[in-house]
Amino acid sequence: MIRLVGTSHISPQAIKRIEEEIEEGADCVAVELDEGRYRSLVTGEKGGYPSLFFLVASWIQKKLAEKTGVMPGDEMLTAVEKAQEKNIRVYLMDRPIYKTLERFKEISLLNKLKIFLLFFGGLKRYSFSLDEVPSEEIVEEATELLSRRTPELYRVLVDERDEIMARVLQDLSERHEEVIAVVGAGHLPGIKRRLEGAGTEYVDNTFK
Repeated sequence: MIRLVGTSHISPQAIKRIEEEIEEGADCVAVELDEGRYRSLVTGEKGGYPSLFFLVASWIQKKLAEKTGVMPGDEMLTAVEKAQEKNIRVYLMDRPIYKTLERFKEISLLNKLKIFLLFFGGLKRYSFSLDEVPSEEIVEEATELLSRRTPELYRVLVDERDEIMARVLQDLSERHEEVIAVVGAGHLPGIKRRLEGAGTEYVDNTFK
C-alpha cells in the first residue's frame, strides 16, 4: 500500500502532517528529491542558477516562505530525518535535477515567461492560506490550468517527473508492504492517475 502525502513547500501544516504520517510507521519513505537537491538542502550550498527564470522563481518562493517561516525543502528534509529517526529506509525518487534543467533549456523564452503571467494572473484567483496545503479541488484545478496554459513547462517540470516518481512508487510497492510518498501537492493528480492506471493500490492521506 502506498500512502501519499502531498505538501506545500512552505507550509508549516505540511511539516506537521508529514511527521504524523511517518510516526504511524512504514517500511520505507520516498521523497520528491534527487541526490543533488538532497545534498544541497543538507549542506546549504545553493549552486548557480542556470537562468533568469529560476532566479526569479527562487526569489518569489523565498519571499512567500518568509511569511510562513518554512523554507522550500524543509518539509522534505523533515520527512528524511523523521524516517531516519524511526529507522525507516528512505528513497530519493525524483529525476536528477540536471536532467530536468537540460529539458528546461529546450523551452523557448516566451513559454518560460508564460508561467509568471499565469502566476500573477490566473493562479491569483485561488484563495488559500500559505500556512496550509491547498485543498484537493484547488490543486486539481490549478494543475489543469497549468497544463492548458503552459503545456511545455508543465510537461518538463511536472508531467515527466510524475511519470518517473509513479514508476518508482510502483516498484517500491512491490517490494515493501507500506510505502509513504512525500511529494509536492501539484504532483498528486498525475501520480494518482498513473498508479490507478497500473492497478497499484494507494491512499491519499494529504487531506485526512
